[in-house]
Amino acid sequence: MRRLFKSLRKDERGLATVELALSATMLSIMVAGIADLSLAYSRKLALEQAAQRAIEKQMQTTGEDTPEGTLKSEAIAQAGGGLTADKITVTYTRYCDGVKRNTYLSDRCVAPQITTRYLAIQIYDDYTPILPITFGTLVDGKYRVRAQAGVRIQ
Repeated sequence: MRRLFKSLRKDERGLATVELALSATMLSIMVAGIADLSLAYSRKLALEQAAQRAIEKQMQTTGEDTPEGTLKSEAIAQAGGGLTADKITVTYTRYCDGVKRNTYLSDRCVAPQITTRYLAIQIYDDYTPILPITFGTLVDGKYRVRAQAGVRIQ
């Protein structure tokens, strides 16, 4: 029996197969993780492009819908992938001489003050990763992906 164990201890046949099995597992997990991050980043780019196109559409619109409705419908059409209107926030901001006002339409600036108005859209979506590996930034096992765009309108 001792003789068998001594011969097995010195035998190195199959060592490369064991090393390959260990390294291939780690390599495949790394490749899947990189693919997962690439898909999440692709979703973020799609949301950013949708936000930018929605702003462009709003600047060219003929007024058939409200600015908020136009921005939301255009963002949903461009982003695709199950994006809903409740994941889109449209913000109107007014400044009088660089001081932010609480309301957009009321609380007008007095005559010598310079009025500036901004229109912004923020889109967020949840990305479900392929690998069920959770890190500290996940919410319910999903990544929160955000994009925003804005334009000065006055």
